[in-house]
Amino acid sequence: NTSSGAGSSTSSAQDSPNNNKAQEDQEEVWESLVAGGDGTLILSTLNPNGNPNGNSRTLLRWRITSPTPHVRVLPPAVTKTPPRLFLDPTGYHNVVVTDKNTYYLNGKCYENKEPIREMKKWEKVMEKDRCVITSIAWDVASGTESNPKRLLLGTSNSSCYSASLLPQDSTSDEPSITFLGKFQTPPLPH
Repeated sequence: NTSSGAGSSTSSAQDSPNNNKAQEDQEEVWESLVAGGDGTLILSTLNPNGNPNGNSRTLLRWRITSPTPHVRVLPPAVTKTPPRLFLDPTGYHNVVVTDKNTYYLNGKCYENKEPIREMKKWEKVMEKDRCVITSIAWDVASGTESNPKRLLLGTSNSSCYSASLLPQDSTSDEPSITFLGKFQTPPLPH
């Protein structure tokens, strides 16, 4: 099973009939992205609020069993492209990928019981390989809500990695990531 952002939309403050002079002088763009899985919906919104450190990104997580969303705000980041949202088939594990940062959140993060985890080891590997994560395949057969097991990561330069969201042994506090190969497009027949 693979997952990816299911949809996105943008709107401009200039489209709003209630513009004031400040809004007319400076365009604000709101961006929305959605991912869903097993009775869970994740909505990500971006508001470029003039913060010199980057834009404010809010994540809202709804469960079908609860009408009230849990809300988390990611650290400000300057991004050139919209992030990608990935949600595992259980609806519990969520990965957010920007052009520079990768974050992991689980259901407890949304309930403010655990911190948002920045995947620094993944980020270093992606920076070295000059790519970003574009797809994630989840281990549906052996992954669970408490441990998603291994993942396959596809990247913007056709590389494939095996990775984990959680540390795999007691010798490290970092999740693992291992290069599996780079895939070449076969030549087209003449």
